Amino acid sequence: MRRRKILCLVLILLLVLVGIGTILKVVQKSSGDAMQSALDFRAMLMEREKCTFDLSITVDQEDKVYSFSGQCQYLLGQSGQITLTEPESLTGIQATVTDGTTNVTFEDVQLELGEVAMGHVSPMALPLLLGNCWTEEYIVSSASDGEGKIQIVYSSGYEENQLMVYTWFEEESMQPVYYEVFYQGDRVLRGEISQFSV
Repeated sequence: MRRRKILCLVLILLLVLVGIGTILKVVQKSSGDAMQSALDFRAMLMEREKCTFDLSITVDQEDKVYSFSGQCQYLLGQSGQITLTEPESLTGIQATVTDGTTNVTFEDVQLELGEVAMGHVSPMALPLLLGNCWTEEYIVSSASDGEGKIQIVYSSGYEENQLMVYTWFEEESMQPVYYEVFYQGDRVLRGEISQFSV
């Protein structure tokens, strides 16, 4: 009788250990699959050298929140461009960003738009920031959320200039759908990504 109890306990312990091992393998596989998906997306984008997408942009700045939308283009290693589509009062404003230089125009008039994160990123520079993260910035982590999305975290810049850029992708299609930008632990920019095309 005692032998049977010990044998049952050993079998239960083995089942528990096998179950935990299986769970760990699934988590590791999921994380590994997410990283491979991130690298595959990067390789595809680098091969095509450009992409277009629509962005909704929400700027979280102290006690104020600003929102607008635009159509974007990213050219690998060259520039990011956004043409604002909403709100109506901003429609048609266009910004082109190349290596830290921002040119904002509207009917041949230069405009001055603010920056966030203590001057480390401008909302109008998002197409370049996102494109650079997707193609060349360090991938900090990647994981499946278990609900059909993959979250990939990128690090852009160093020390006091470092931005953490989170992007969520549809797991099946690897289409980017949402992003958040953090500076020193504070979320400064966020929004949806749609109409992604290469």
